[in-house]
Amino acid sequence: MKTLDVIIPFKTEIFITKIDSSVTTGVLDEIMKIQTLEQSTSVSNVGGWQSPSYTANQNKFMTPIILEMKEYIREIYNIMDVDGSGEILNYWFNVNSKYDYNISHSHPGSYFSVALYLKVPQNSGNIVFQRPDNLKETILFNKPNEHNFGDYQITPQENLLVIFPSCLHHYVARNNSDETRVSMAFNIK
Repeated sequence: MKTLDVIIPFKTEIFITKIDSSVTTGVLDEIMKIQTLEQSTSVSNVGGWQSPSYTANQNKFMTPIILEMKEYIREIYNIMDVDGSGEILNYWFNVNSKYDYNISHSHPGSYFSVALYLKVPQNSGNIVFQRPDNLKETILFNKPNEHNFGDYQITPQENLLVIFPSCLHHYVARNNSDETRVSMAFNIK
């Protein structure tokens, strides 16, 4: 029997890295202060607190994170040969308490989105990326493998930076911890 060649015509890449904790020093405290001053917005969150959207230069305490992130964005733009400057369109903070979660959503109007985790108790909810085609709905598979999985989960860790195409639908599973999970998200173009 002849062997089959596998062709992968479309590839969806998710980039991850851990940033140094010195870059995020003091940021968690600043977010918790903001939470006491600002009403929660309601976008994809079910429960929890989501801050208003901020521009790149709006909070000085964010400067080290933004500078670090821009380096990774430039690298991704080079890898993928993206036409653009990697401008940060906006960012916001998320505080999810026990049983809070985020429904499936994408980030239209941007090229890439970023999640940065600052406080991550055990069992506080994975970020789950959903397959961008309907293969899982049209074929019955025996068990998931690298060729057929429908969802891809990343277990957050403190200072984990996750960068992904903004069109990729994703959700955040329920926080089953008694502690809050704190993250921030960015949209890039």
